Amino acid sequence: MPEFIRILQSRIRALLKRRQLDHDLREELRFHLLEKQAAMESAGMSPEEARSAVQRRFGNETSLKESCRDAWMFHSLENSLRDARYALRVLAKHPTFTAVAVLTLAFGIGVNTAIFSVIESVVLRSLPYKAPDQLFSIREALQQGVERNVLTCVNAGNFLLWGPHAGSFTGIALVEPETDNLNLKDETVQIHGVRASADLFKILGIQPQMGRFFTPDQDRSGTANSVILTNALWRNQFHSDSAIVGSTIHLNGYPFVVTGVLPESFYFPKQNELYSSTIAGWTYPIEYFVNLALQRYEINPGLKMFNFSAIGRLRPGANAERAAEELDVGEAQASKGNAIGAKLQIDLVPLKASILGPAEHNLWMLMSGAGLVLLLVCVNLAGLLIAKGAGRVHEIGVRTSLGARRIDIVRQFLIEALLLSATGGALGLVAAYWGVQALVRAAPVEIPRLGSIGIDGKVLFFSAAVSVAAGVLFSLLPAVRLTRSDSNGILRTAGPNTSSGRSVSRMHQAIAASEIALCTVLLISALLIAQSFVRVMKANAWANVSHVVTLSFTPPANHYQQDSFRAQLYTRLLGEARNYPGVQAAGITTALPFKGQMWGDDVQFVEAARPEKETPNANWRFISPGYFRAIGQALLAGRDLLQSDSGRHLVLISERLARQLPRGRNPVGTHISWRTPNSKGDVLFEVIGVVADARATPDERAPFTVYVPYWDWPPWGTALVVRTAGPARSVTAGLQQLIRKMDKEIAIPRAETLHDILSSAVAPRRFVTMLGLLFAASATFLAALGLYGLISLSVSQRTREIGIRMAVGAQIEQIFRLVISQAAVLAAVGLSVGVICAWATTRVLRAFLYEVEPNDPLTFALVCAALLAISIAASYLPARRATRVDPVSALKWE
Repeated sequence: MPEFIRILQSRIRALLKRRQLDHDLREELRFHLLEKQAAMESAGMSPEEARSAVQRRFGNETSLKESCRDAWMFHSLENSLRDARYALRVLAKHPTFTAVAVLTLAFGIGVNTAIFSVIESVVLRSLPYKAPDQLFSIREALQQGVERNVLTCVNAGNFLLWGPHAGSFTGIALVEPETDNLNLKDETVQIHGVRASADLFKILGIQPQMGRFFTPDQDRSGTANSVILTNALWRNQFHSDSAIVGSTIHLNGYPFVVTGVLPESFYFPKQNELYSSTIAGWTYPIEYFVNLALQRYEINPGLKMFNFSAIGRLRPGANAERAAEELDVGEAQASKGNAIGAKLQIDLVPLKASILGPAEHNLWMLMSGAGLVLLLVCVNLAGLLIAKGAGRVHEIGVRTSLGARRIDIVRQFLIEALLLSATGGALGLVAAYWGVQALVRAAPVEIPRLGSIGIDGKVLFFSAAVSVAAGVLFSLLPAVRLTRSDSNGILRTAGPNTSSGRSVSRMHQAIAASEIALCTVLLISALLIAQSFVRVMKANAWANVSHVVTLSFTPPANHYQQDSFRAQLYTRLLGEARNYPGVQAAGITTALPFKGQMWGDDVQFVEAARPEKETPNANWRFISPGYFRAIGQALLAGRDLLQSDSGRHLVLISERLARQLPRGRNPVGTHISWRTPNSKGDVLFEVIGVVADARATPDERAPFTVYVPYWDWPPWGTALVVRTAGPARSVTAGLQQLIRKMDKEIAIPRAETLHDILSSAVAPRRFVTMLGLLFAASATFLAALGLYGLISLSVSQRTREIGIRMAVGAQIEQIFRLVISQAAVLAAVGLSVGVICAWATTRVLRAFLYEVEPNDPLTFALVCAALLAISIAASYLPARRATRVDPVSALKWE
């Protein structure tokens, strides 16, 4: 056996059997001492002489044992273990410092890992498609004079004109979200899916798990109905039936042949991610795809019928600007000869950016806040560790005088830092796990790919590395500085209350001021965001009620193809709902408040006609009598619809649209010229009332809105709105069954209170506000903690000065003011720097703020006053301790 292996084995055995080897070593040394002593006694020495002679010959027994141990032990490991045991004792002697340092580390690692993991999963990670950077969302923009309006959707007829000119694309797909009733054997369920052209899955680079995809001929009308199921729908509703391909299922009562099943890993944007948030309320995961089957009325090119979304894949090396110019050739044909002189153009947006939408800006803003908190954690940790290290001047002086080497002292400080870092890192991992879970639960559904969020190893390593590096660095600074000093000088200047010199004091003051400055930026930003949230809720306070319930449903197309059948269904349903126990009012609508904008069209007032290019474009919503009373919208002028008005062409308009009329013109009694989907020419609609504005999104201006009675064009998708006398949930189940009884093929509708709808609509803003306030509160706590540590250190440093002042007659109030003024000066310096930084950085929040200026002076003043008060409060305990200094004890070291 090689010598080095034998030595290694013996040392490992010695490490594992330390106590046994120590016992054997003592016995062996004792045996040799006694044997030599006996030999000397045999030579004629007395026992005492023989014992003394043996001890002189063998030397110091302890030193001899250490020499023997060095031969069979890992010396460096032994020293490190000894230092670790000593470090544990040191940390245990200062539980407050240890707890604060560990929790600071855990907080920094946990919070930043959680936030950065969300950013990595949602923003930084590529889309799960082949070459995702080549995928683009294609939108149409309407250029009218100097005004350019990018539309969220495209016209299918215009899409067909792109084909001959799309040389830079390998393919372009057309998609449209839809909701259908899935007719099962014993029940009907509502599912959400997409009409898709045959090229979609080829463009995304997806292969089916079973079956095949659509064929190009199925993009035209008159072809067989086909459906492709997602893996989740196949498993949940069809129990993973392996024979599903080729079988027939029924959607809205019509047969569809299942041509394929998608793999479990397949991801497709939710409907609200596929479309802009300005399209009404699509927040559901996609469960199926049906063939496009474009109808004749859908393929007319022009400036109307923008109902679809388009996704294209560029050829490798193709230029996006060049690709847009190619499609503009088709756009020129589509916009030729329009009455308003508008020009259509193509707008290309990377698909990933289109999916993320405003969520990307919000997430980056949160990451900036998390980064500031991580910086604050490191700064606070630096202050704690420098103060703790500087307070060990006397200890280091003693150890150096007794022979401790510089490397020994540095190693001791390093091991203490690593113990703190390891403990903080372990707690930080737990905090990161719970933080990610909490973020996913609290995050609004508008955040894309929410289900894929989890702790990211690279992010965890980065956060831990930054925090641990800060801990190690700022632990070693005092050790390196102190080991450069003369041990005798240290012992002469060190007393029981001496901590550090002026340089350390200045460094600690700079750290505390920096903490206050960072805290100022975070707190001002958080309060601006919080004010915006409060003002959004106040602006929509009329809808913050829980006794209004909505039930959305779609009549099965096979039973209600004729308009009159749908009108009869809604009339009968309203009569039943109004007579239901606990119901005060009931109505129907095609678009609920805060669910986004709906179908738009121009509004032409006959009595105040405008050129076509100047006519306002409004949302057209179909409602029933009683809707406004049920939803809670105030009637401002005129009257509401009555059931007896059935058959008459009447409308109500929103307050904002009414203001488009010439000043002094009463809108009630005016007429709007409009061509209904079922009419052959323009029809005159009399305006009988004006109602309060209802916003499509909580923080955007209410759109122009025209409310048309449902009998003029009975809609397909609608929502029953009911105002109840008591809690809305008490009648929900009964109303759901009431709708079911109308037709068993109507899926049980989804029920939401108006309060739930508003809460869901403001969820992204509430999420950002909650995290912003959390970051600000954490920063404030850390800043107060750092300032408390600084003032405590300062009081310790100035114990002798305070003792002298008190000995020569200084009063307690003067000493108290002396300490408080130090905190106030530091706070003032930090606030000055923080206000300047906040003035510059809050401008990036402008897009997220609502009716609040980014440099709101009142917010800045409140934050400055609050932080000044917190700083003074943090110095209160050290100030009281300073007033209790005993002059005799303080001066005895002079």
